[in-house]
Amino acid sequence: MTKNEFIEAIRSPLKKEGFRKVGQYWYKRNNDIIYCINVQGSQWDRNDYYFEIGVAEHKENCTTPTLLHWLSCHRCEGNSGERNVLPSEALKCVSNTFRDINCLAELEKFLQDHHATKVANQYWF
Repeated sequence: MTKNEFIEAIRSPLKKEGFRKVGQYWYKRNNDIIYCINVQGSQWDRNDYYFEIGVAEHKENCTTPTLLHWLSCHRCEGNSGERNVLPSEALKCVSNTFRDINCLAELEKFLQDHHATKVANQYWF
């Protein structure tokens, strides 16, 4: 599956969940946070892509934060560890990650529970 085919396959399910698409990002606001999703192409192979999800703090002047502004970031992998996840694997990753994070306080607890590693100003889990 190519990156563009993947994007088309997840577009409708994410829209039904309340996400809105801006470029290669999807956003959904929940209380004082924004759920963020990014599909990033590989620099090595035009057909490879990475599916990353994260959470950013909602700020009135930044309603569409780029990857650099996310407080947490997680690169989803396929069931066999591959980077080109299937749409069903990506949507499951979104559901499993975001279901326990409804505010900044819950994000902090989630990061502690998952032993997240801080890299620069961002936590990776």
